Amino acid sequence: MKAVCALVVLVCVQLASSSTVAPPHAINAWGSSQYDDRFPPKDAWSGPKFFHSALEDNPWLRIQLNKPTEITSITFGNRKGCCGDRLKNLEIRAGMNNDMTNDVVGTFKGPGKTGEQYTIRLQRAVVAEFLTFQIRGKQQYLQIEGIRLNEQSAIAACVSTANNVQRKGCYSSLKKGQLLVYWRYRITWKNIGRFATDLACECSKVAKKVGAEYFGIHFWGECWALEKASLRMAPQGDCVVADGKYKTKCTTTWNGNWGSECLAHQSFFVYKVLGPNEEPEHEMIH
Repeated sequence: MKAVCALVVLVCVQLASSSTVAPPHAINAWGSSQYDDRFPPKDAWSGPKFFHSALEDNPWLRIQLNKPTEITSITFGNRKGCCGDRLKNLEIRAGMNNDMTNDVVGTFKGPGKTGEQYTIRLQRAVVAEFLTFQIRGKQQYLQIEGIRLNEQSAIAACVSTANNVQRKGCYSSLKKGQLLVYWRYRITWKNIGRFATDLACECSKVAKKVGAEYFGIHFWGECWALEKASLRMAPQGDCVVADGKYKTKCTTTWNGNWGSECLAHQSFFVYKVLGPNEEPEHEMIH
C-alpha cells in the first residue's frame, strides 16, 4: 500500500494496488461547507478530521485525481471519537465531470459506527477523475476521515489465520444450521473472484457475530453455520476455485490456500473460526 501526494498538494489519497503503475494523486478537493478549518490535511487517511461539513441539507465532498483512474472499490473511514451514526444515506459518484452529473457507483445506507472503515465494491470498473461523496437528506453532517482506492488486501485479509479464520476445504454436511448470508441475488459471474472474496469476508464477520465455529459456502451465494459433527470431507465434491473458469477443484487438500476463494454448489466450502490462541491446523493432502 502506498500513500503519495502531487506537487500541488491539497489532499493525499492512499491507493492500494498490486500494479507497478504509479498510483494517482488527489490534487484538488471541494466541499459544500467546511466545519473544521484544518481541511484539507496533509494525509487524507490518517489526518484528523479529513472532512467534516457544517449542519446543512445534502452536504457533499468532491475530490479530483491527477489523472483518470480505473476504480474498482472505494474505502472510506467514518469519524473517530463519536457520532458515527451520522454517516448514513451516502451516495458516491465517480466520473469525468466536475459536478453532480457523474453516475452513482455506490451507496451506504448506514447508519455507520464510530471509527469504522467501509469498502464499497463497484459492480463494474469505472474510469474517473472526480469522486463525490454526498449525504442525502435535510440538516445532515458529512464526516469522512480518509479514502483509499482499489483496496484488495484488507478484504482478502478478512479471511486469514491472522484474523482467526482458517479455510478448511470441501465438505458435505448432514444438516445445515443458521443461514448467515444470502447473496445469490448478488452473484456477479463476470467477476466471480471478487464476489467470492466479498462473500467469504461477510460470512466470517457474521459467523463471529453469532458465535458460529464453522461456516460454509453453498449453492454459489449462500453461507451457512455448520456443526463439526455433521461435516464429512468431500474429495469428490463440487468445490471449485472462483476464477471464472470453474475447472480447478478445491478437493485435493484441506487447511490450505488455493490462491483464490472457492465456491460450491451441492457441497460446502468450509471455514473455521479459530478461538483465542488456537493454532490453525496443518495442511493435509488427500
